[in-house]
Amino acid sequence: MNAGIDVVHVPYRGSAPMVTDLIGGQVPAAFDNLPVSIPHIKDGKLRALGVTTAERWRALPDVPTLADSMPGFEATTWVGLAAPRQTPAAIVDQLARDRSDAQRSKDRRPPRRPRRRAVPDLDRGVR
Repeated sequence: MNAGIDVVHVPYRGSAPMVTDLIGGQVPAAFDNLPVSIPHIKDGKLRALGVTTAERWRALPDVPTLADSMPGFEATTWVGLAAPRQTPAAIVDQLARDRSDAQRSKDRRPPRRPRRRAVPDLDRGVR
């Protein structure tokens, strides 16, 4: 897929310095995870141009998907929970239980769509 734009990748050591540079005008645009950017969007410090998911986000219902202007475009991420190799098994097991409890919580937002592709089972973990 070709959007017909010239983009330069600028590597950052995390979202915080990238968002700081975006707000300060050192970079003209960026892709970021919405939970980091939403507070700045709602405060008017950033302008959301689009979301990369197939559907609009509930938290930003007026922001279009990029697929609205580039049909077929979708980019999503998954997040893994990691701990240092030396972490005691009891702590790793507790983290896995807490993560599972949080995923089953009805207070979780936004609701997740069914997965369309296999994702490694994080409950089994890597130790």
